[in-house]
Amino acid sequence: MRVVFVVFIIISAFNVVFVSCAVTEAQLKSGGKLLRKNCQPKTKTSDESIENMHKGIWDDEPTTKCYTFCLMSFYKLVNKKGLFEEEYALSQLEMLPQPRQQPTWASAQKCKDKSDCCTDKCERAYAMMKCVYFDNPENYFAP
Repeated sequence: MRVVFVVFIIISAFNVVFVSCAVTEAQLKSGGKLLRKNCQPKTKTSDESIENMHKGIWDDEPTTKCYTFCLMSFYKLVNKKGLFEEEYALSQLEMLPQPRQQPTWASAQKCKDKSDCCTDKCERAYAMMKCVYFDNPENYFAP
């Protein structure tokens, strides 16, 4: 399992450095599964909590909040303090499937200040990701 994850990271890094092309929806989903397999056990977030987020039911459990931090920090969308890294996020936007790029950026722009809500890194990431979901639930693709 760890080998698969490391290979995924290497391939992702190769794509970021050497290839400027978007991933397909299938690749996005596959990468999301790997990321979920990494972050879920790390944060002890339940399947139910994660599935509920996709239905618009966001609980206030610390594990759920730290799950969102794990997801966002993996892609370096937030820094170690949980604050949104706008410039880096913009540089990674082209990696998303073309139809997701503009709606994702629009939601990120609307929600970027949500991480100013608090001081806890998990709460900051959670606030932003929750805002992104409710801004455009149809485009939400976090694992």
